[in-house]
Amino acid sequence: MRIFVLFFLFLYLLLFPFGCTSKGIINSYLISTLEGTQASLQQSKNHQLVERALPPFIVMVDAAIADDPENVALLIKGAQLHVGYALSFIEDKDPAWAALHYENAREYTFRAIQVEYDIQSHAIVGQEENKVKKLLAEKFSKENIQDLFWWGMSWGLWINANRENIKSIGEFPYVRLIMEHALFLDPTYENGMPHLFFGLYYGSIHKTLGGEPEKGKEHFEKILEITKGEWLSAKVLYARTYARTIQDRKLYEKLLNEVLDAPDPVNKDYILSNSLAKKQAETLLGKIDEYFLPEPEEKEEEDF
Repeated sequence: MRIFVLFFLFLYLLLFPFGCTSKGIINSYLISTLEGTQASLQQSKNHQLVERALPPFIVMVDAAIADDPENVALLIKGAQLHVGYALSFIEDKDPAWAALHYENAREYTFRAIQVEYDIQSHAIVGQEENKVKKLLAEKFSKENIQDLFWWGMSWGLWINANRENIKSIGEFPYVRLIMEHALFLDPTYENGMPHLFFGLYYGSIHKTLGGEPEKGKEHFEKILEITKGEWLSAKVLYARTYARTIQDRKLYEKLLNEVLDAPDPVNKDYILSNSLAKKQAETLLGKIDEYFLPEPEEKEEEDF
């Protein structure tokens, strides 16, 4: 039923002009219906079906945003869809394609932040750290962490996708400040996603290169605590960043085998992501010899 309603709304958006009041009502219903659909998809094991189902939703929301470009709730929902689709299904196969989704998400969240909080890009980029921290503390509380988090997440993923561009990399310190404030406001938001951001950030750089991988480990352990170990994507990312960074082959195998052996979660909202995590874990275990040196064989004692 939801799919039929969304299809009807999409046709209506394309074919019929309407006033601001009608537009607002329709887009509010679109957001509400998408949230219900998202909850349903999260509980599906059929990740192949979800991968094919998401693009029409994204096109639909993009069309609605083009017609209502200052609808903050719609902009944030659009960013979530672009990030979720690219991160879950595209990035490993086609990084350039994923980068386009992250670019859309970054644009949507910047616009949402400008409209809702009157924060222009120049109020962040190029400013001193203390000034940015003060602005974030004034504008964002736990009640609006969603906008703050997806702003930082979208911006950070866009930078990572464009990391060969020095100018883009130069913007990362501002993303770090945004995500530090999100972590301060609510470390449990979306299964501990602020912790995940810093787990990836710290866990990906070896200490010989100036990194602090043990901080990454602490953040990953916090996520496992928050989700009671049921959110398997955290273990996959723990393995592919921290374990690989410090070259801990045994930890890498342990984490990925735990993913493969995990039963169905008690929390049904993890079903889809866990299905994807199991597929990723199988692929990563198959590449273990590409990422780690083989363990030395134990020498047998010679008889004298």
